[in-house]
Amino acid sequence: MEKAVNDAPDAEELGINIHDDNRTVQIRLGNQILPAKILDLPTVNEVHKTLDKMTLYKVTNISQIIMCDEAMPISKKEKKPSQKEGSENMEPKIEEQEESGEGASTVVVKTARQLAKEKVKEFHFPHGITPPMKNAKKRRFRKKKQKKTMAVEEIERELKRLLRSDLEAQSVRWEIVADDGTVIIKASITF
Repeated sequence: MEKAVNDAPDAEELGINIHDDNRTVQIRLGNQILPAKILDLPTVNEVHKTLDKMTLYKVTNISQIIMCDEAMPISKKEKKPSQKEGSENMEPKIEEQEESGEGASTVVVKTARQLAKEKVKEFHFPHGITPPMKNAKKRRFRKKKQKKTMAVEEIERELKRLLRSDLEAQSVRWEIVADDGTVIIKASITF
């Protein structure tokens, strides 16, 4: 690989084919095809270069890497996509899981959002480039706090209850108060 990158005369031919999803790659090295994925690193790494062993120059930032699988022989038939890309997110995915015991199975339905979240996780690399950064995502970063949100149904129910109680009221009184505590507007309505 190093000879091919440096254009050595006896190097094997190197070719990189990035697929339409911008995450899967085929690397051709001579007569071998290496399937690979483009993965996101947990941190952005700076690359420096020195010319005089005294001064460092920043060259670039690295935020993604290409991970190759084992070599497989060249197949002359190209894979034909069975589904149109993106159509798998149109309908919920249904998976059957068997429960232990009586052999009954339950059906798990995954929404498009859950499928997209799983697909994003598939392309995250949990380790850094160097050995001290092994499991960096787990060990070095704070866990995100989950937002406390009420269910939409509960909010709608509470809003309808408040509107019904307003319709049943004999009179309504309201006022607007400024930050300093002075009353700006007072109003009252009797039905």
